[in-house]
Amino acid sequence: MAQRLTHYDTLGLQDVVKIDDLLILPLARFPNLSESLAIQKFGVVDVDSSTIARNSLSLNMMEMEGRYSSVRRETNGEPSWVNELPIHSRVWLRFWYATTQEDPLAIVNALPHTGVSYMVLDDGLCAEACRVFNIFRLQFVNQLGYLQAPWVAMMDQPFVMPLTNGTRYLHSLDVMMLVSLIGYNFGLTQGELNTLRVAGLTHDRGTPAGGDSVKLIDPKAFDEDAHYERLLREKTGPGKWNAFRDRFQIDEPQLLETILNRGLLGQVLDIADKLAYVARDIETCLGAFAGSDDSDFYVGTRALKEIIEEFPHVCSIWDSVVREGDQMVFTDPRRLIAFLKARIVLFRELYYHPRARFGEYLISRILVKRLYEEGRVTRDELLEMSDGELERQVDDAYGKRGVLRALSLKCRVESFRTRSEALAFKKRLEESGVTFSLVEDHLHSIKPGTHFLVSTREGPKKLLEACRGDVQELHEMATMLPAVHVYYLSTEDLGTDEDLVDLFKTLPTAAP
Repeated sequence: MAQRLTHYDTLGLQDVVKIDDLLILPLARFPNLSESLAIQKFGVVDVDSSTIARNSLSLNMMEMEGRYSSVRRETNGEPSWVNELPIHSRVWLRFWYATTQEDPLAIVNALPHTGVSYMVLDDGLCAEACRVFNIFRLQFVNQLGYLQAPWVAMMDQPFVMPLTNGTRYLHSLDVMMLVSLIGYNFGLTQGELNTLRVAGLTHDRGTPAGGDSVKLIDPKAFDEDAHYERLLREKTGPGKWNAFRDRFQIDEPQLLETILNRGLLGQVLDIADKLAYVARDIETCLGAFAGSDDSDFYVGTRALKEIIEEFPHVCSIWDSVVREGDQMVFTDPRRLIAFLKARIVLFRELYYHPRARFGEYLISRILVKRLYEEGRVTRDELLEMSDGELERQVDDAYGKRGVLRALSLKCRVESFRTRSEALAFKKRLEESGVTFSLVEDHLHSIKPGTHFLVSTREGPKKLLEACRGDVQELHEMATMLPAVHVYYLSTEDLGTDEDLVDLFKTLPTAAP
């Protein structure tokens, strides 16, 4: 294996690549019967013991796995007969041994559209960092907070809230894996690599229950990057951080700079974070229509499908990143542009889509914000809670089980070009008896990513300067028309649920 890894390497692995406690896994499949029968001629399995064994795929493979495992444990190397096996049998044995005989912290079968499958051992930097920082809490914090699926509402079906997209814990592992690959390719020192990997694994430790949705109740207080140093001092326990830092040669000043996306390592963390969430969120959008043509009606999924058809591994650009001094440079502008387009589509058609955001506004403007302002839930409590614990506290406070979901199922939204049009509509709602409405007039802006450096014949240049035609398209895609959204609920929509109607009557309308 060459020193530098590409996604073609990770897609075509025949063996496990080890980067400290991170194992990059081959994309293995269980051998079929013809492959299993082919191994018999090499004398690897005892086919004379019975007719069943001779013709059984599972028995053949079990015997081969047992013999392989025995040799690996005794010699710390592979048996000589492995190289005689069909390729899929070889790959399977190595994959099987890693995932069943090692002690895993996590096994991630694939990070979509990156070309990578991986496993983290429960003995090393990652496992220790998870324990010191309590990263395990993020298993119970949804990656997309209380964003709702806009395409569901557009098909005239109830909202499903929140989106089942994975957790912040999985995202943290994904980022750690990607920064490890890039750091490996850069040839970083062990201390630099460890510092970068810890940054990737812990960058979201300061995420509250409810994720980005809850951050909106007090953005400064929940700025996880700005409060990261406090996390090191107060949340890791007396002496734990210092012992961990010294054991793994972590450069603390460099770690703090990296978390703020400063310096070379900060640039790596920034792109790895973007690649990780885009990879999984593409799959969330396209997976909603798996095996169906219904996605063609929705512009967001249609646009993503077109990008993925041309660039199936659109988030594999981790392998096109090179180091030039203290700068990170992309060697393949075409693939970078495809990735940036996919990211812009996600912002337009999911993160900032008005039909996706009612749950966030309900939390940030009304439900959790009221509890927060009254001191019934504090910042520190939110930083230690899970989503489930927060939802139970909200249910208890408002006397209704599943209040977030119940109200979100009933929401409506109308969009207007100007604030005056929106306020006029809000007034008409109030005159007709609709007492609850929220006005969102924040103009969302999407950063197109044209600041990234790319290779040219004249040396590294910003994408903005190197690919003007493509950059113009990116800026056009990232430009969102001014819009003011009015979210509202009416008693007619609430049906016959008396508890919900009573709760609804107590909700104040946020200031317009």
